[in-house]
Amino acid sequence: MEFHTYGKQENPKLLLIPGLGVSHEIFLPLVKLLETRFYIISVGVDGFLIGKTSQFTSVDDQAGQAIQYVKQELAGHLDVAYGLSLGGKILSRMLERN
Repeated sequence: MEFHTYGKQENPKLLLIPGLGVSHEIFLPLVKLLETRFYIISVGVDGFLIGKTSQFTSVDDQAGQAIQYVKQELAGHLDVAYGLSLGGKILSRMLERN
C-alpha cells in the first residue's frame, strides 16, 4: 500500500481510497480542487500500484495498513474519509476496527 499526500499538514485530513482495479490517480482532479483546503492522503491499494509489483491480499490487510498509517502519520486522526467501491469496503473495515 502506498500513501500519496497533497496539501499542508495543518489542514483538515482527507483520506481517499480508490476502488477495485483503479489507481489512486483517479482522485487527481479532486485533489487539484481541494489541496488548498485539505491535507489529502490518496491511497494506492496493493495489487493496483502503477509501475510496481504488489499483490492484493485481503480487505482486512489493506485496512490494517491504512489504520497503521493514520496512527503513525496523523496521530490517529482523520477529518474526512471516502472509499470508492472496494475502497469503501476497506474504509468500512477501518471503522469497524477503530
